[in-house]
Amino acid sequence: MIENFFDTKIKKIKIKSTKGGNFMKNKKITNTKSRKRNSRNKSRKSNFNLTKPKSIYLFTDVDDTIYPSGKRHSFTIAGIDKRNINCDKLETYPCLKELHQKVRDLNNNQIKTQIVSAKPCKSNKSKKILQKLLGDVDVDIYCGKVLSSIFALPGLRSIEKYKRIANKKICIIKKAVNIIKEKHNNPVLIFWIGDNGQGDEKVAKVLLDEGIIDDAFIHKVDQKKEIFDNRINYFCTYKDVIKYLYKKHKIKIDCSISNNIKCFEYANDCKSNMN
Repeated sequence: MIENFFDTKIKKIKIKSTKGGNFMKNKKITNTKSRKRNSRNKSRKSNFNLTKPKSIYLFTDVDDTIYPSGKRHSFTIAGIDKRNINCDKLETYPCLKELHQKVRDLNNNQIKTQIVSAKPCKSNKSKKILQKLLGDVDVDIYCGKVLSSIFALPGLRSIEKYKRIANKKICIIKKAVNIIKEKHNNPVLIFWIGDNGQGDEKVAKVLLDEGIIDDAFIHKVDQKKEIFDNRINYFCTYKDVIKYLYKKHKIKIDCSISNNIKCFEYANDCKSNMN
């Protein structure tokens, strides 16, 4: 009887100690789980910081990029596009305003559109005109010299191939981007928009080669010219640019006239060549 009594006591003690052991084990498990939870929360917070919207900089040419300028200049110094835009007295290419306005709004009106032109310009007068054309979007203007513009004359095009114009623009954009990257701690998106008439393709190629810009968009105004570089996004209308920006960067831009077929008839030749 006494032996049985001690046997049962020992068994009870063993059971209790086992339960105690499990409790300590459970406590360790819960501590580990809470630590994991905390680390997950921290990583979520850091991920949230990483997904902060990037600042966007648009560098853009003027002639044949903002508006068709082949008819504006008697000597065709700055542009070759003589097509008519049949759309409610629209001075700029359709959907261009919406693009620049959207970028302005995404940047909380803190960043200006960067206008890059190889031709000389009177900054104050040009600034007011371009701001109005872009739909009250503030701009910074970088201008060229008379010598650069002379080399765009028809007789000299085949000789110089717009090298001077392109090199001037490359130099301007590089300097501006260096200042931009010093100013911003977070990554920025930098786009170049030009046309295939006067050297902007070379600008795009050099800037892409050196990692200065994220994307290049070239307006196909000369239908005879072949594709210069496969990394360049050639477009017939700004609807193409809008589609690309949504597809790659999830930037959604609404253009009120995008369904008005008449507004985009000027680009029919371009569309047939691109397909």
